[in-house]
Amino acid sequence: DLAQFNLGKGARDYRAYDQVRRSIFGGVAVCSKCGYALCSGGTIYKGEREKYWYLACSHQRLDIPNPCEGVRVRYADLLEVVRQDLNSLLALSDEEMDTLVKEALRRAGSQRDPKLVKLQRKSAEARIAVIDRMISKLYSDNASGFLDDDRLRRMVAELERESAGLQATLNSLDTTEQEREIEDNYAKFFALVKEATHIRELDRDTLLTFVERIEVGPKEYPDGMVKATHRNQPFRQKIRIFYRFIGEMTDEPARDFPVGVSMHLKTDFSVEDSQNQSGKFIQASQK
Repeated sequence: DLAQFNLGKGARDYRAYDQVRRSIFGGVAVCSKCGYALCSGGTIYKGEREKYWYLACSHQRLDIPNPCEGVRVRYADLLEVVRQDLNSLLALSDEEMDTLVKEALRRAGSQRDPKLVKLQRKSAEARIAVIDRMISKLYSDNASGFLDDDRLRRMVAELERESAGLQATLNSLDTTEQEREIEDNYAKFFALVKEATHIRELDRDTLLTFVERIEVGPKEYPDGMVKATHRNQPFRQKIRIFYRFIGEMTDEPARDFPVGVSMHLKTDFSVEDSQNQSGKFIQASQK
């Protein structure tokens, strides 16, 4: 009877049942080794569904050619890592956002301050407009007899030389297509950031608003270990988060685990929001 009951459940839509664990990372989290999606896995031990919930590479079955060695990550850990990273972005000030744009331009090969470039361009354009009006007024005065021809030529020549210099400055300030694309992409992303608030619980809609892809790498144990020797064995694991429009924000995606604020631990932890020139944002540390 129990077998028939379970078979009947399998024939219906699994999403209709509360006992099914639903991952918000479907279509977003992938294995960094093979590129295949991470799917839900794990057991339910003593009724603890969340504690033993993992996302694992879907391309590591033995019945397929060239299977992946596979990666897996505890669902609660991945959820907390992404939540912390997003909150660190939501907490950025306007000055810190400008710093991020400068850093992105620097990585792209540009050393220019986008704000300073904008001010210089605006100033040069305003002065050129003034010079054009001045030249027009000089010709009007000459036609009215208030200004002789020789003085008109000298004054116009000086103003045109200044205008040519300003135009050369404008040409040098023109951003490349790549720089304009970087600035536009960051502007789009930070427009999304300013519409959001602190994230207490990460859901599917919020994830898709900000995140385009997450790549999870294999676990790295200390001292050449190949597997955990006890439940809370420390390890490192690369989790690369690619945000919409702007891509990856950190140069060092390796994270220390266990994550302090994950759902399977009872200890209290705090998050230190730290930003430096390399674009690193967040570190989870135990109180």
